[in-house]
Amino acid sequence: MMNPMRKRIRFGVAFLPLSSLLLLTGCSSSVSPAPTVAAIADQSSTGNWQIGAFQATATGLVAKTPVFAGILTFDGAEVSGHLRPVALAGMTPCVPSSAVIDVAGTVDAQRRVSFASANLPGGILSVSGTLAEDGKSLTSASYSVAGGTCGFAQPASGLAISVSPVALFTLPAGSHSGNVTTGDPESPTVPVTATVTTSNASPDGSMYDLTGKIAFIGNAAQCVVGDEEGTGTVSGSAVTINSGNVVTNGIIPSDGSSITLSYSFNSGDCMGSTGSGVLYPVAAH
Repeated sequence: MMNPMRKRIRFGVAFLPLSSLLLLTGCSSSVSPAPTVAAIADQSSTGNWQIGAFQATATGLVAKTPVFAGILTFDGAEVSGHLRPVALAGMTPCVPSSAVIDVAGTVDAQRRVSFASANLPGGILSVSGTLAEDGKSLTSASYSVAGGTCGFAQPASGLAISVSPVALFTLPAGSHSGNVTTGDPESPTVPVTATVTTSNASPDGSMYDLTGKIAFIGNAAQCVVGDEEGTGTVSGSAVTINSGNVVTNGIIPSDGSSITLSYSFNSGDCMGSTGSGVLYPVAAH
């Protein structure tokens, strides 16, 4: 798995007359070449991407198109990857969530990116846009699916959307803390910590696997998640951790600054019990 560095460097430039430059450099015309657009993309853009058009509402984001997420790899002038359909913001996957969709395309010297799917059932996913300066999104992005169960008539670039439809999402890692609402009248609000201990690309290259632990602090409620380690995945903004008879689902923003989570018991004496809350990275909160 590549772990891209995401650093922006600002340079101060002083413009000198040509004659002054010649005096400074002598006869030598050897100049170290500036990093190419492709090299910059290699370092900052490979990772966990999500494709989908969302509209902000009073109750949160609503997906306006099918959503796909997965790992895109930038290598020189080429971009390739493996995506999966994702259930997010009220949008049901248009094909089974187990489907792995291969994509491939190019990056040119003007930072223009375009790629398309090779095996989306019954349709073609096409994405294009200009790689942002920090390499973490596509500006002026156009996203469409032609044909099949995922097809929609109007490209995402023509929709009234409030979130970049094609963006790189920072992987959650390290310690997080916050409070959750348990629904238990004895302990309606409980402090909680969560630790993501690993994050590696899955074998099929379409998402990231992770190991996480959620611990409730000093709670009196019976039906809350215990201090158990679980395994799960990260795909775009969606995080899932399975721990025993509890499933925890989370949503992260593209900068990884929080995890909005909900959990539910799917078996045992607490089956049907649920809770939700927001956690923040310990170092940033």
